[in-house]
Amino acid sequence: SADLDLTATDGSYFSNFYSPEDPRPVVQDWVKKYQEKFDQVPDSIGTMAYDATNLLLDTIAKTGEDNPQKVAEMLAKAEFEGVTGRIVFDDKHNPVKPAAILQVKDGKVSFVDMVAP
Repeated sequence: SADLDLTATDGSYFSNFYSPEDPRPVVQDWVKKYQEKFDQVPDSIGTMAYDATNLLLDTIAKTGEDNPQKVAEMLAKAEFEGVTGRIVFDDKHNPVKPAAILQVKDGKVSFVDMVAP
């Protein structure tokens, strides 16, 4: 959150969907292209929307049609590598994906690592 009190939370850790500091090429490419177009760093919500859109478009392309039932069936079996990491779904259709670990230190939020279930 842009409202995070960096002084009160100094030294703490939290998780998020992604970090623009993640060194993976897919992340750095996304951040560069987004900044060139919008003149700002993409936030985690925008990045999740980007991945969700690309996951859906990829699934539609793999089914070869836009039939909602067939797309839903294919999504249930999807394995997608996005900016936020590898996305798969459990048997209840919940996404299973990694999380970025971030640390608040000296007035800024820094990327620490990605952890995956």
